Amino acid sequence: RLALEYEIADPLLGPVPLLAAPGVFCRKHLDDGTRALLTELEAQDLLADRPPRQVLDLGAGVGPLGLWAARRWPDARILAVESNYLAAALVADNAARLGCGPRVEVLVSDGLPATGPGSGIGAARGRVDLALVNPPTHADPEAFAALVAPLRHWLRPGAPAWFVVNRAGRLAQVLGQTGAELDLREVPGFTLVRATWPQTNLSPKPG
Repeated sequence: RLALEYEIADPLLGPVPLLAAPGVFCRKHLDDGTRALLTELEAQDLLADRPPRQVLDLGAGVGPLGLWAARRWPDARILAVESNYLAAALVADNAARLGCGPRVEVLVSDGLPATGPGSGIGAARGRVDLALVNPPTHADPEAFAALVAPLRHWLRPGAPAWFVVNRAGRLAQVLGQTGAELDLREVPGFTLVRATWPQTNLSPKPG
């Protein structure tokens, strides 16, 4: 179905390399930002006392963050959102290679849909226990805000969204306007941002 030409092999991803192809983000290696975020999450033993049941990978690429979560928590369901059709197809292919295909749902979209609870994708809204995001901070400010801001409606109250960015200024501003509480951690070359929303019905702050 696809002319797959590259393998992304990295100890953080486990023993099975991810397949990639021309035209997708970081097609030949694990992105440095993704590696920084996964290294931090591994060190923290994230959510060891309460494994997540629903994980959101927003801007999934070929799936390194979401599939790392699928491997780490065998009972978790993963929603991977990706705008690139080729990358989205590769997420599904990689999930099948890793043996977690039935637990991984792929949505080809520029962002999270404005849908309420129900069947299919909408059933995850308000029920996500963990979001993992390596966002395109180079994007147009309005497009960037449109991607990030809806997260508060998809996470359970108090559930974390983890981001990795080169510079946290724009992200912190967008998240702050949604009422998020932020924890910023500097690692070599990147800033890791942990955002939580005590409630999901907060209105954006003015300004």
